[in-house]
Amino acid sequence: MAVVSMMTTKGGAGKTTGTLILGTVLAEQGASVCLIDADPNQPLMKWAKDANIPPSMTIIGDVTEENIIETIEEQSAKNSFVIVDLEGSANLSTGYAITSSDLILIPLQPSKLDADEAAKTLKFIVRQGRSSGKEMPASSGRAYPRPM
Repeated sequence: MAVVSMMTTKGGAGKTTGTLILGTVLAEQGASVCLIDADPNQPLMKWAKDANIPPSMTIIGDVTEENIIETIEEQSAKNSFVIVDLEGSANLSTGYAITSSDLILIPLQPSKLDADEAAKTLKFIVRQGRSSGKEMPASSGRAYPRPM
């Protein structure tokens, strides 16, 4: 149903943490949730090894540019929410994921570096939207003017 992607071109901004918090809260409220670990470092899969995962949550790893679109489609047909934890770069895999998303969240820490990377990420999202002919619903957690 709803697909949310966590994206920023900077590592350490809180993509995985945000994915876990959002997914866990939704699952604890009774929603069926799938977390997709599309980061080559597989942080969600590492977390899942020792975690007490809510029964209505599944976590899928080993997602690459070759299978990310199909994985998102399959899981969105089975779950109320699909949350995609993307790697910290702008590449084909992230491009595919965000064009399949209903919402793109850009987490950032309170630093100039994170703000600069969030702006770079937003520009990538806008370009991806233009190339796909789709308006890309992105947010850094605060209001911003829509790009022209």
